[in-house]
Formats: sequence, structure tokens, C-alpha cells
Amino acid sequence: MKNLKYSEILNLNNELRVKIKSNLYNISILSNITINQIKEILEYTLRKENINANVTIGNYDNIVQDSQKHMNSNAVFVFWEISNLIDGLQYKIELFDKNDFNELLEKTKSEIDLVLANLQNTSLVILNKFTSLAFSSSNISENNLDKLANQLNQYLEHRIPKNVRLVNLEKVMVNAGIKMSLDLRYFYSSKALYTIEFFKTYTEFVKPFILSANGKIKKALIFDCDNTL
Repeated sequence: MKNLKYSEILNLNNELRVKIKSNLYNISILSNITINQIKEILEYTLRKENINANVTIGNYDNIVQDSQKHMNSNAVFVFWEISNLIDGLQYKIELFDKNDFNELLEKTKSEIDLVLANLQNTSLVILNKFTSLAFSSSNISENNLDKLANQLNQYLEHRIPKNVRLVNLEKVMVNAGIKMSLDLRYFYSSKALYTIEFFKTYTEFVKPFILSANGKIKKALIFDCDNTL
């Protein structure tokens, strides 16, 4: 899929949509940024594995409420972009005093708790870890946005239940190439931060979670009974 154009993915996905007759595997994606292009890419990635994925994008920047609305999906993805917790946070946070910082931190923690509570009975939740890399990759020292991301990730790691899988977006961006993963022009104009190349790489990263949930991961049990291995 790496070499396919987005238009080609659209066409191939439409062909698979007609061919695959198995039960729908409903996926909801909740986000506070614009991520519409991931729908076709994720569906195509999974339909190639004979999983009849049906992806629904939730309402823009409505993660807490949508987590209750979409709790019955087979899988729920959460894209929670730290720079859009508050419009222009990547700039404003450097002017925050300690009280402002802690107020935003605690508010976001409370929202995380609500989302996890709403999705506690969802079979699979794929939650992206917070990252400030898009706006601090050239910084030598840690800034307030970095600190906020780190503290929220520590909170997540201590709170996640068994049905939640955390995804390190920074590893995805490094794999795809940071410059190839981000387009700040579209973020400033339409809150669309990530590129098609990023979504291609991301779907390959998360595909094993979906395959495992559908019993499609191959396992081998090897015995060495006579010391020949």
C-alpha cells in the first residue's frame, strides 16, 4: 500500500467493499482534529485481510460525548491531539503560569477518565498517546507542551484497562518520516494535521490489534523434546 496513491486506495477499497460478504466489523474513530482520510485507508488495509471493516468518523472535537455514542462499536480509535485541547495551545501554553498548566492538566485527566469509563465495555479501544512532536521537534530543551504530553501519558499508562491499547504516534512518525507525516498548512487552515503517508503507516502499526481481535494472528507452539533444536 505504501506506493499507492490515495485515489487508487479509494478505487481498490470500493472493489473490496462489494466483494467481501462477511459480517461488518464496525470501527468508530473519535478525534479532536480532522482525520477523514484515514477512513478509506483503514478500511482498505483491513479488507485486504478479509475483515469487512466499516469505519465511522465521530463528530469533530466531541470525544467525550462520542465515546458514549459509539461504545457499542467493535473497535474505537481515539485521536486526541494535544495542540488542539485549546485552540492554539502550542503557542499559548508557554505563557501559562503553574495554575493555568495544572488546570488544563486536571481537566484533561478528568476527560480521559470519562472516556475510559464510557468505553469500558467496548471490545477494543486503540488510544493514541499524546505527543508534542509536531510542534517541538526542533526544540533542544523541554517546553511546557512537552511536559503536558509527558504527564498525560504517564497518567494514561497507569489508568488503561485491559481492553485499551496505547499507540506511540512518535514511532509512527519516525517510521514514516516526520516531514512526510505532518502538514502544518492544513492544520492551521482546517485542523488536518496528518498526511496520507502518515495514515498509511499508522494503519500498518495498528493492524495487528484488529487481526488479533478477529482471531487472525497465527501462532506456533514448538516443542524441543530431544535437544535437537
